[in-house]
Amino acid sequence: YGGYEDTSVLVDGRLMEPGASTVGPTWASREEPGDHWVVLAWPTPRAVKEVEAHWAYFRGGYWTSRVLRLDTWDGQKWVERWRSAGNPEAPATVIPVGGQATTRVRLVQPDGGGSPPRGPDIFWMDEITVR
Repeated sequence: YGGYEDTSVLVDGRLMEPGASTVGPTWASREEPGDHWVVLAWPTPRAVKEVEAHWAYFRGGYWTSRVLRLDTWDGQKWVERWRSAGNPEAPATVIPVGGQATTRVRLVQPDGGGSPPRGPDIFWMDEITVR
């Protein structure tokens, strides 16, 4: 999305304050139909216990992806580890991974899985925390 292309904000350790400008502290996909995703990668495997997805706050609400999936990389292919088909609006979504060792995690918002009625075709995040 124009003005929201900087993916480094997803891992800078800073959370936006509700009511503050979303320009600068958040990343957003293009607002168009289709799957949207974010991949975090490391040079060597690390055990991932959980991933916390923090959502952008705009116009009085969190733009929580209602449909969300987390995949890990097994060295050859993506493996689905978690899926939600009815994520409630919240500042963040905590996703259990169970200590899976991986070099990559991928958060996927399937087509139309955004924040209705705000924006079903936009994936809008503030921060991603991997523990």
